[in-house]
Amino acid sequence: MKSFSQYVRLNQDGIEELYPFDYLDYYAKEIHPFSWFTVDGKDIGFFDGITADEFRKKNAEQGFIDDKLEKIINDENIEKLQEELEKEGKQVCPINIYILSLFLFERAKSRYLFLLKPNLNETLSALNDVSNITFTNKDGSTVESKSDILIQTVVDALEANKERFALNYEVEKIVTWDKVSNKSIILASFVNDMANFLHSYFPLKRKKDALVSVNEVDLILYLLSFFGYAYGKLNNKRYWQLMNLYKRIEENYSTDIGEFTINGEKRYMPMLFIPYSVWSNGNIDWTDENLTKFVGVKGTTIKFPKEIN
Repeated sequence: MKSFSQYVRLNQDGIEELYPFDYLDYYAKEIHPFSWFTVDGKDIGFFDGITADEFRKKNAEQGFIDDKLEKIINDENIEKLQEELEKEGKQVCPINIYILSLFLFERAKSRYLFLLKPNLNETLSALNDVSNITFTNKDGSTVESKSDILIQTVVDALEANKERFALNYEVEKIVTWDKVSNKSIILASFVNDMANFLHSYFPLKRKKDALVSVNEVDLILYLLSFFGYAYGKLNNKRYWQLMNLYKRIEENYSTDIGEFTINGEKRYMPMLFIPYSVWSNGNIDWTDENLTKFVGVKGTTIKFPKEIN
């Protein structure tokens, strides 16, 4: 196995040591999946999810040294994959791939979603022979009425205004992917990001100009198992399932961009709106082919908070 001299740097004390952030630095600088939007006549690129700098600051205190890091250095399966990849001219550093993997899993979990409240039309379509109405005061106390006259008056008023407010929406809450998604979306994001990294970092011709080679697919899938996101040996069918899932989400859920304050810092970020009917019953099943998507048209208005905690 070749030496890892290309990853060695001089530390602050002038001592040579393996630099564990080479892959992370490259990913952040060259291929971190950011999108461009024109704001006030200027093109602005934004990062979706945690940035590399935020990731390093977050882990600065406890560091990255743990049982898993020591394990991946001596992992027999990683060694075998390294040997196969070296035959293709790709020298994969286990420590660097470990740090990058942690970041990519964190990125997948930290992307934001905007969960919408049901708008007036959706609320009315769900009503059926209403028997009571509950009003909630600002102090949290509630008043319930079963008056047929009051109920009919309220329903009639809502019906009379449904066309007027048909395009009005309000954000219920802003959450990260991991709070409402099943595990498949986290895996799909990781597989897509790691495949794009390997393709860019090792710019060698693949068979039939594929994004990654068979050995690189095996490495990506093994990392899912190594970090406890899958059990047993996975085959390339699972790789394609996850890649197709990620592509479907990207195609079906178009985004706009907005400026928000996140933990006291202003940042541009994508606004991915999820209809109430999709998230209200629990975790989102991203594998559902018939998943309802939010479609904004001219005249659509959305009210949402500017502060994200």
